[in-house]
Amino acid sequence: MAQSHREHSLQDLENRLHPSERMPVLFVGHGTPMNAIESNTYSRTWSTLGKRLPVAQAIVVISAHWLTRGSTHITDAPTNPIIYDFQGFPEELYQVQYETRGDDRVARLLLNAMRDYEASLDAQWGLDHGTWSVLRWLAPAPTVPVLQISIDYSMPLPQLYELFGRLRRLRDRGVIFIGSSRMRV
Repeated sequence: MAQSHREHSLQDLENRLHPSERMPVLFVGHGTPMNAIESNTYSRTWSTLGKRLPVAQAIVVISAHWLTRGSTHITDAPTNPIIYDFQGFPEELYQVQYETRGDDRVARLLLNAMRDYEASLDAQWGLDHGTWSVLRWLAPAPTVPVLQISIDYSMPLPQLYELFGRLRRLRDRGVIFIGSSRMRV
């Protein structure tokens, strides 16, 4: 019997991403959502950084704006709607579009790496502003899949560290990981 697109062997999943140079891990303090539409020090720095990044096979963002309780979620929809998870900003910000595609095979690789935890796939969530407001400068027109991972806020910090450490080997298969949160200086 033929496999559906959702049922892949581990080898099929592993073959989705090819060996690569080690990809970087970034942490981006994204600041106000207005950075998504303003030309300022933040957006110019992200744009410059994006031009210097190696060519990736996937971009995975761990956003502090997607908090879940009791499990870690991974987006696996074919396309990623953007989420305007803020209020009280100019209408121009709510008109921003950022088109990306997901990849269920990459999502399953991430899920497999976190198999000992309560991780699950989520086709409903999109990209919150902690992701798209930065990526629209770092990767203005991505040609690779973009996925997002939630943070299980009930998990103790040492366990979170171990959980996300399990994704490390995917950096050698073309995956750039980005942590995003709001930081005030």
